[in-house]
Amino acid sequence: MYYYDPAGNGGKRFGVRFSAEITAWIFDNGAATQANYLADSVTATTDAVVVHFNHATLGLLRIGTIAAYGHIEGRNEQLENPVSLLR
Repeated sequence: MYYYDPAGNGGKRFGVRFSAEITAWIFDNGAATQANYLADSVTATTDAVVVHFNHATLGLLRIGTIAAYGHIEGRNEQLENPVSLLR
């Protein structure tokens, strides 16, 4: 999932890596930093992937574009997946 402010600046990318262990991460485009989250923050079912990004500063009042996509081995497989932000 990614988002940018209404002017198209800044932004963060939120991801889940499915490998031997499922982990989550946040990459901050503005600061070029990444925070990693352990597998217990991710719940994956056949219908949804739910991730708890505790302590993630989203700046929800400043979100312009928000979207999710499926990226597998260098290829975007799914685009514009539905996103629900819960507080």
